[in-house]
Amino acid sequence: MNDTVRELAAAAGAGLADAKLQLVCQECGAAGYGTCGCANPVYVRAGQRAAQIAAANPTLSNVAVAKLAGVDEATVRRHRKKASTSANAEVGSTSKRTGRDGRQRRNPVSTAGTEKSRQAGDASQPRKATKAAAAQDNGPRIHVPEGQTLAERIREGMRMEEGGATTRDTRKHLGMGEDSYRQGRVLVLLGDRNDLGAADVALVHKALALMNEERRTRPAWLSIRHVEKKVFGKGQRSAAGAKRRVVDFMDGVIITARGCGDLASLTIPHLSSEDYSTLITELNRAIRALQAFAAEIKKGHGA
Repeated sequence: MNDTVRELAAAAGAGLADAKLQLVCQECGAAGYGTCGCANPVYVRAGQRAAQIAAANPTLSNVAVAKLAGVDEATVRRHRKKASTSANAEVGSTSKRTGRDGRQRRNPVSTAGTEKSRQAGDASQPRKATKAAAAQDNGPRIHVPEGQTLAERIREGMRMEEGGATTRDTRKHLGMGEDSYRQGRVLVLLGDRNDLGAADVALVHKALALMNEERRTRPAWLSIRHVEKKVFGKGQRSAAGAKRRVVDFMDGVIITARGCGDLASLTIPHLSSEDYSTLITELNRAIRALQAFAAEIKKGHGA
């Protein structure tokens, strides 16, 4: 008597009428509880029998195996999935299976197993950045004539633009892409400014040295992007655009400052207590704002 029969006998002895186990005789395939009449019956669970048939017939579909084993398709699928994840299983040993109608169809387990194996193989390989990929991330290396730096090359292009050349013709003459020329021009413009703070000046000079050394603009430009935004904002990044922004800024500040200075020449009329309180509150607020603004200007110049 095997273990499955002992289990059934124990359940029956305990009076568990509902604790029935579906068994199949391995000799004749009959379902029952030891009453098939075979000389040496060896009973196993129906699911185990389905697993045995599936293992012996890897090319049969789940439905075909289920019909032979007398179980539902889900039972076969479950056992095949369990077998496919075991350490000794060969996942996807066959790419096609034969169904009850005799037609062959793609094996979904084989496809999934192949995909998982590929992904596992990719994950196990260290990701090595190639020189080409690294160069693409840092931007192209720019050809610079002997005896000239990249910054000087870009200045040459800026002089061409001031003389009326289009940006496209300038880039074509320099042999530079749109991004490289734009980034390099920003670096040069910032390097020419005399209104940057000491920290920003040092950072821009370091970026210019990096650009000239590597003959690339992108790494150097990325290091001073915050300075670019602070100086140029979202406006034009040409010399003319930067000059207009400075002129507009100076005009606004000077008008405000002179307006404050003109307050001293005003004749103060008789004020009610309420009006007096309102004016003092607003003047104190304006004084604090002007002091904070002046501190920012001094900070920008390292004062």
